[in-house]
Amino acid sequence: MDNEFQNFDNQNQENHTNDYYNQTSQNQGNPYYNTSSSQGQYYGNQPATEKPCGMAIAGMVLGILSMVCCCIWYISGILAILALIFSIITLVKKKPGKGMAIAGVICGAIGLIIAIVMVVGFVAIRQSGMSSSDYQKIIESIQQME
Repeated sequence: MDNEFQNFDNQNQENHTNDYYNQTSQNQGNPYYNTSSSQGQYYGNQPATEKPCGMAIAGMVLGILSMVCCCIWYISGILAILALIFSIITLVKKKPGKGMAIAGVICGAIGLIIAIVMVVGFVAIRQSGMSSSDYQKIIESIQQME
């Protein structure tokens, strides 16, 4: 009985070994085939990833900060302009980090629009001719309504 199991085990090992060598010899010319594992895996057409350039990262970070600092319009405006400059330079020179540069352009544009709207709003309030005492009266009348 032990002899039967031993023969079966030896045959099974031989078959697996031959299958592995046949697979690796068939896929030797394929650069996307991983021969380091016994199972063999295809990785597909994966492009080589490059590290994004610093200007793309700076453009994206400054664009995000320009939206976060929207209440301080003069800081938001400066950050948005810098984000647009860095991101556009990255895109024009075709440096790595295109996705970050596009995010920088979008966030910078949104931050710049918010800053412009804030400036226009402040100027419109200033030009309305109302003084601080007029605003105080409006606030008092609203409090009396409650």
